[in-house]
Amino acid sequence: TVSCFVLSYAIVLAIELSRLYMRLPWRMAILAGMGGLALLTHGLYLRDRLLLRWGEVGRFSLPATMFDWSLLAAWILGCIYFFLSIRRPTNVFGSFLLPLVLAMILGGLAVRGGQPFERAPGDGTIWRMIHAVSLSLGSVAVALGFAAALMNLLQEYRLKHKRGMSSSWRL
Repeated sequence: TVSCFVLSYAIVLAIELSRLYMRLPWRMAILAGMGGLALLTHGLYLRDRLLLRWGEVGRFSLPATMFDWSLLAAWILGCIYFFLSIRRPTNVFGSFLLPLVLAMILGGLAVRGGQPFERAPGDGTIWRMIHAVSLSLGSVAVALGFAAALMNLLQEYRLKHKRGMSSSWRL
């Protein structure tokens, strides 16, 4: 269910935010493990929704509802967070990206009962797929831009008020 990976993302966010208050010796191992678990369960949930949509085993379908598209965008954003946190473990990307991942998932849950998009045979599904994937990637790009803008505003505030660079909260 959705609660499995939402709880995993929430635990990873709590561990990321704990950098402000305490040092944990195995923080990166815990973050990598829980982040990987969140992505794995999220990906498996998405795979099951896309494989079992039309009852045809072994054939993927396009996401048919806003719920599916928001879960896909959240998963892509989660993958970006996981890559960045492994690549630069001293930076705190999770404090800015994980709330957006959770917001996308919760936003999708808010519209979960919506009707699937209508599809007619031979209606240009390749263009529909290109449009849908572009829209999903655009949503991820806007979320990344929002997180980068928040990090920039926080950094400007710290510089303007001559606050030192915290070793535990490096942007």
